[in-house]
Amino acid sequence: MPTTTNQPPATIRVWFAQRGVTDLPEHHVARALGVKRSEVETLLSAAPTAEALLNLNRLAQVRHMALANRVWPNCTWLAWENRHDAQQPPVIDLIRRVFGYEMLKAVEETFGDEVVYQYWSDLDVPSEYDDITLDDDALDPLEDVPEDQIVDNPHLDIEVEIGEGFVFGSAETAACFRWLIESRHNYSHFVDNRTSYTNDPFGVQLAYDLRRSLKEGYWAALPPDTLPAWLAIAHALKVATVPEEYQEGSLPTLYTTQAATLPTNLLHIVQLGGDEIWLRGRDALIFDRQPVHVFVLESDTGQAPAALILTTQSEPGDPERHRANPPFQYLHRGNETDQIAFVPRDQMERIVEDINEAESVMFDTLDGANYGLHAKTGIFCVWRNNPCVPGSSYGEPIPVYGIPGGYMLQLDPEYCFSPQEIAID
Repeated sequence: MPTTTNQPPATIRVWFAQRGVTDLPEHHVARALGVKRSEVETLLSAAPTAEALLNLNRLAQVRHMALANRVWPNCTWLAWENRHDAQQPPVIDLIRRVFGYEMLKAVEETFGDEVVYQYWSDLDVPSEYDDITLDDDALDPLEDVPEDQIVDNPHLDIEVEIGEGFVFGSAETAACFRWLIESRHNYSHFVDNRTSYTNDPFGVQLAYDLRRSLKEGYWAALPPDTLPAWLAIAHALKVATVPEEYQEGSLPTLYTTQAATLPTNLLHIVQLGGDEIWLRGRDALIFDRQPVHVFVLESDTGQAPAALILTTQSEPGDPERHRANPPFQYLHRGNETDQIAFVPRDQMERIVEDINEAESVMFDTLDGANYGLHAKTGIFCVWRNNPCVPGSSYGEPIPVYGIPGGYMLQLDPEYCFSPQEIAID
């Protein structure tokens, strides 16, 4: 009885056939790879080594860039909503799927992750797609580059002596990149649109996705509407050093809720952290009249509030504008604070007599809740660090901003309270 062995495929064409790809018309393959039709058979007849397969991917990626650049920005076949369209033109399908992510996925499975990772690392964008050309032989290649086209990364460890700078071909491109790495929310424009490296190692689709999302969400002048300008941003973002939490995506959207109304014009602040509780008179919040309305800015994730607004006005106002000026003070030992109690004037005598009474109030009020009003005393309590909810521990100072009619306390330092972070009712 004859035996069968799993012989490796002799050619790339056979390798494709084993994976169900049999429709490879020479004229379509030639267009997808940017080669002459006479060269197609030679390429497909080669042994399916990792080097030969990855060369086909490289040729397809370069062709991808050439096609995109020719019709930029009107390349609707690059649009996100068309990415999974089964009716893509055959040449585009060959570029993006057959010679694209499916090929790289198969190479990864056959030859290992490191082979593909090294390929990505060595893959250089052709020089004709550079956003700016520098003279590397000059004593100072940056001598003639305007300062507003250079971005220094602010997120590096202060102990690192060597900085990380990025050079762009226009001030608008540099400003756009600077904005993207400025905050976690801005960076999420990149993270949330980041096309898989396996799908798009040159970042062509990512450049298109960035353009689309920033046209919707970026307030300043956009970069020149060319493929090189957007590629420069996409590739800079791939290597820029940013805080690890930026990689997790955008911050949860915040909702504003009126949580309480306090009939007082003075609130003392009792703080609890670990096994200690403290009260410092100079941290008291004084209002010009009463009552005081307490607004909470929170997400729907269950995490502790990002901020509190305490004001005698009927509306909370714009929290982003509240942060426009520096805080006038920071809560004493705010980085150690887990819970805060805002004690009205008429309750201070009992708290001064026994400060542990405030701890009992916080325990009763915050049992199973992130904030609340103690019914008996009218003391408003809030978690700053809720151990029951992952991600709500910050360990940073608590700034207090003076605002019309009162104060805003920022409990979560990651928020800028920009319009993109605040839900509109």
